[in-house]
Amino acid sequence: MFKLIILAFGFVLGGGTGLWLSVNQPELAAKLFQKQNELIEEGKRQAIEEIKTRLDQIVAKEEAKPKPPGNTIMGVVAGMSGASPEGKTEIKSLQADLGKQLTDLGGPSKK
Repeated sequence: MFKLIILAFGFVLGGGTGLWLSVNQPELAAKLFQKQNELIEEGKRQAIEEIKTRLDQIVAKEEAKPKPPGNTIMGVVAGMSGASPEGKTEIKSLQADLGKQLTDLGGPSKK
């Protein structure tokens, strides 16, 4: 119960401070808002880059696997690799979507 009271007090204090700042110091509030948006965009960009890198690794691993011969004891089932053709096209379309989102956000991050 005490934690809940402290949490509510923190919300009231934070919200009140933000409201006071936006009314009395609009230039400073605008700068803080802009900085917050920049940090959010950078976080999005880094997350998208990480996901795209992992998808690239998955695709490279799948393409590097040797194709088993078509005529085996198990027939068609043994000739299938880990991912279905629909799954591969889905991964490639996801890669393209992530690349588009990355260019919309301003390209790769500057580390």
